[in-house]
Amino acid sequence: MIRRATPADSARLGELGARFFMEAGLAERGLQFCPDSYFKTLAALDESGILLVAEVDDEIVGVIGAGVCPAWWNNDVLTCQELLWYVLHSHRKGTGRKLFDAFETEAKSRGVRLIGMSAEEGLRSTALYRFYRQRSYSLAEHMFWKDCAA
Repeated sequence: MIRRATPADSARLGELGARFFMEAGLAERGLQFCPDSYFKTLAALDESGILLVAEVDDEIVGVIGAGVCPAWWNNDVLTCQELLWYVLHSHRKGTGRKLFDAFETEAKSRGVRLIGMSAEEGLRSTALYRFYRQRSYSLAEHMFWKDCAA
């Protein structure tokens, strides 16, 4: 079942967020996961973005969250930028697609015109590129990071 996240989901969403952080290789870059920051972001998404969870047998096994805002170049164009999309390994055969489809449906119902999805390098990026292209997404840009603290 796919549904909107609720405050009662916080503990499980914290676990999934920490797993996603590790699998995305952010710890390997010397970064630290801050649960307080993560929960503030989730609260903001719940308020003005999209925050959905996937449940199987009453257990949350996946989450997708995105910010929704007008485009900087034309405020009449509503955009949606995915911030996290994570599904437990044991549920990646189909649950991720259902979660993604529900996310797209929710975005469209809010009048979103452009959806931005990311694919972390090394985190199944080849499979994600194929997944996005099969759903009519086109590559719009590459993002580069620099650690200014290093």
